Formats: sequence, structure tokens, C-alpha cells
Amino acid sequence: AEHDRHVRFPAPVGARAEAGEASTPAGGQVRFDGSLWSARALDPAEVIPAGQVVTVSDIAGPVAVVWKDRLEGPARNTG
Repeated sequence: AEHDRHVRFPAPVGARAEAGEASTPAGGQVRFDGSLWSARALDPAEVIPAGQVVTVSDIAGPVAVVWKDRLEGPARNTG
């Protein structure tokens, strides 16, 4: 439909989302605010597993470009 191209991913850059399925540079999905949206990984070598917390680094219309939020890993600095 004509209006579909004007749909924009609803989160701002820097927002957190959750990978809804494995996301690769070719594409994937993230869950934001209860809805699934198209997404792709920022890093061409990275595969983001489902359930991974990600940060929105860029928005290409309805597609979120995301990267793994390294603050959520087990190596988080608790000091």
C-alpha cells in the first residue's frame, strides 16, 4: 500500500528493544512496545540471538538498525 512507506519505527535512536528472532545484517525482528518490527544488525559480522537486549543505533523508515547492548552482558561493570 502507498502509505506503508511512511511508517516509521516508533522508538528513537538510543532506545532499547528486544530481539524477537535472530537478527543479522540481512534482517530480523525486534520487539518494541509489544509489537514486532523489522530490524537488521549494525555490525555485518554480528548475529543477534532472540531475546538479546539491543540498542537502536539508526532508523531506516520502519526498519531499526540495532546493535547488541553490551551493558547487559555478564561482564557488566558493577562498580
